[in-house]
Amino acid sequence: MATPGARAAALVAAVVAAAVATAGCGDPVLTPSACDSPQLEIEGTITRPAGLTPPAHPALTLLWRDAVQETHHQMPAPPASIRAEILDDDSFTMKMFATPPPETIVPMIEKETNRLLARYSFGEIALYDDVDGDGVFDLPPDPHGTPAAPGSDPFRGGGTAYVVVYVWQPLTDPAIAVGDLFDQGPRYRLGLINCMFSQETQELRRVGDPSAVSIAVTMRNPSADLPFDRTCFFTAP
Repeated sequence: MATPGARAAALVAAVVAAAVATAGCGDPVLTPSACDSPQLEIEGTITRPAGLTPPAHPALTLLWRDAVQETHHQMPAPPASIRAEILDDDSFTMKMFATPPPETIVPMIEKETNRLLARYSFGEIALYDDVDGDGVFDLPPDPHGTPAAPGSDPFRGGGTAYVVVYVWQPLTDPAIAVGDLFDQGPRYRLGLINCMFSQETQELRRVGDPSAVSIAVTMRNPSADLPFDRTCFFTAP
C-alpha cells in the first residue's frame, strides 16, 4: 500500500500533467515547444554600421513597457513566451507563443471621461548583449548609468518603427480614432508607429501581413539608455 507521501506526490504529478494537457497556446506557463504554431511570427535583419564592434553574445527579445510613458515600467519577455533566433547572416526570426505577463497590461483611458477604452501590452524589439547567457535581458538598474553595470546586459539596438502589441480588450468605440492597431482581440498584432512627424501626419496602424515585412534593427554602441520614447501616445486618444 502506498504511503501518504507517495500518494501526495502522485497527486501533484497528476495535477501538473492535467494542467499542461489542458492549457492552450495562450497560457503563459507553456514553453514554445508545447505549441505547434506561434501566435505571431516576425522576421528582419540586424544592420551593423561600419566600425562598430558587435556584441559578444547577441540576443533579441521583446521589452514590454508602458507606451503612454506614465510609469516607465519595463519588463523583458519571459524566455518561455517567445523564441528568437539570430542567424549567421544577421537575419532573425522572432515567434510569440504565450500571452505577455498580465502585469504588462496598459489601459487606454479617455482623458475627458476617464472611461476605459481598451487594454493592451506594448512590446519593443530589443537587441542586447546577453552577458551571462541566461536568455533574459537584465536591465541596468540606472537607465542613465553605465551599460556595463554588474549583473546587467548592455542594450545594443532597437527602437524601430515596428512594435508588437497584444490586445487584451479591443477598442470598439468607432468615435475614437487612433488607427486600427487595437480593433481586434485578444490577439497579437504587429504595429507600425511613426512618431517622426506632427500629430496631423502621424501613423498608428496594424500590419496586415507580418510575413511580408522585414524589420531592420540597427546595432548601436553599448548603452544603458533605452531610446523608446513614443510621443504619439502623449496626446492619444
